[in-house]
Amino acid sequence: EAIERWKKMHPNWPELLNAASEYGTLMHLVFEKMLLGQGVDLGLVAEMEVIALRYGKNPDMPTKDVLAFMKFLKDYNLKPIYLGDQCTEIMLPYQLQGEWMCMTIDLPCEIEFPEKKKTEVHEGEWKRGDKKGQPKMVERTVIETSVMKCVIDFKSNFFEKDVKSYYEAHEFQLIGARRAVE
Repeated sequence: EAIERWKKMHPNWPELLNAASEYGTLMHLVFEKMLLGQGVDLGLVAEMEVIALRYGKNPDMPTKDVLAFMKFLKDYNLKPIYLGDQCTEIMLPYQLQGEWMCMTIDLPCEIEFPEKKKTEVHEGEWKRGDKKGQPKMVERTVIETSVMKCVIDFKSNFFEKDVKSYYEAHEFQLIGARRAVE
């Protein structure tokens, strides 16, 4: 129903879907080159800017997308997981409860993130009082780095960048991807 409403509101919906698809494909290519250590392909970014301008979007949108991904890579020390010689757009068929599904995984990876944990540490002995001479244990908050395997799906949301909304369908897609990988 939501798709049909959107189509009625946008008589040129086939053109809009093609533009969103083209932008998303270019974004995937830019991110893949970055992951492969080939830097940022400014030619592809320029193509994304043309699409943005053509459809009344901010021409800085592609640059912001690239900078956000660069920050994400750095903040989480992201390491792609290669399946064969590929680290993006991995085709993954699987069977669940007798039904077959085939999907594309944008990026299987490992990320690192800090976790605050409370722990008790030995800090000498009690010097006075009822506990004199006993080991002194105190609670400290420590930050430990954890590693998590993830499945990332790049969402360009070309026509809804300003909304920055999260869709339930995306969650279902990621759940399916996780099950396929498992």
